[in-house]
Amino acid sequence: MIDPDSDSLLLLYDDAQSIYKSRSGLGFSLSSVGVQAKGRTTILRLNYRNTCEILRFAYSFSSRYLGPHSVNHLAPHSTDEDVIPLVQPEAAGRHGPVPAVRIFKSFAEEIAYTVKCIKQWYAKGVGWRDIGILVATKWQGKEIAKQLEQAGLPYLLADSKQRKNAYDPTADQVTVTTIHSSKGLEFPRVIMPGIGHMKDTDERKAGSARLLYVGMTRAQECLLITASRKNEFSQKLSNTPNEAAA
Repeated sequence: MIDPDSDSLLLLYDDAQSIYKSRSGLGFSLSSVGVQAKGRTTILRLNYRNTCEILRFAYSFSSRYLGPHSVNHLAPHSTDEDVIPLVQPEAAGRHGPVPAVRIFKSFAEEIAYTVKCIKQWYAKGVGWRDIGILVATKWQGKEIAKQLEQAGLPYLLADSKQRKNAYDPTADQVTVTTIHSSKGLEFPRVIMPGIGHMKDTDERKAGSARLLYVGMTRAQECLLITASRKNEFSQKLSNTPNEAAA
């Protein structure tokens, strides 16, 4: 709703995180719905969730697939300020390790490494609830949950509406959920296994890239990405300089 006194509108939108549609942008110009944006816009760039390293890594990856050309084609007759652009965010100044990318021979090895990292982090004082494992598909979550169960680690597998409703950020347990369901959540440490299984065909590439961007930016301090199957995403991410995750 537009403020009748100031004729101003606060619009919160991030096109890089639009994971529930196949194309970029709002799909309409602001002027077409009565919002006179030209010459009056202010873009908020500061990001307070992620470290500089995580934000730089996530944006560097996503910008390859979500450039400005993919946004403006939906409103070809509008002015530059009449559409929502892909904006490079700026971190608020916090620093941490560069996101780590690890390549394995099988998904089972990815899970074993995930469990190993979680145990090591916990031994160093990281709480169970500070760790989120984000997967692209439910079957990956189930496989990870099995191994966490065998290792005796506390976890919540949020793979259904009932289990999602049971999510409690204060409960001391590792959260296993799909990247789709992680939108709106945040964890000090995030592991994203199985990215080599994500669709990288031309018609699915941009959507998968958005999904990866959402997952990466759930991490507040530390991000670990693993893959065992080769696709465009695993190749590009593994070629990015990185440091140890722990």
